[in-house]
Amino acid sequence: MTNPNCRVVTELLLRQYNQRDLSVIDELVAEDHVDHHPLPGQQPGRAGYRQSIADVLARGNVTAEIHQSFGEDDLVATRYTITTRHNEDFMGFPTAGKTTAIHVVQINRVRDGKVAETWGESNALAVLQQLTHGDGH
Repeated sequence: MTNPNCRVVTELLLRQYNQRDLSVIDELVAEDHVDHHPLPGQQPGRAGYRQSIADVLARGNVTAEIHQSFGEDDLVATRYTITTRHNEDFMGFPTAGKTTAIHVVQINRVRDGKVAETWGESNALAVLQQLTHGDGH
């Protein structure tokens, strides 16, 4: 991982999920961050990004594993998995104690050492299958 922008994205993801360190968002996410695929009701900017991560962390024991990360110029592509052991119901499903794996492919634009834009896709339907039928990944 020689691209310094890859290091920025990797540090952000691992600290926010694995260490539950939301202070990293102030360090590594631009104030005017643009999420091109926001969650429903997500505010714009760094505040919205922080709230979306806090919502994920509130679901239970969360960890992230980065499988690949590579960059060119100011863009970084990352493929990773977020594993969550839920401690409360989720989206109307009785999920206490269930574990889900969310596979994510994300592209981030890094500006001045901070994540300025995010595009991402995940297997949200598979997560619902995992919650209702067991292991869906």
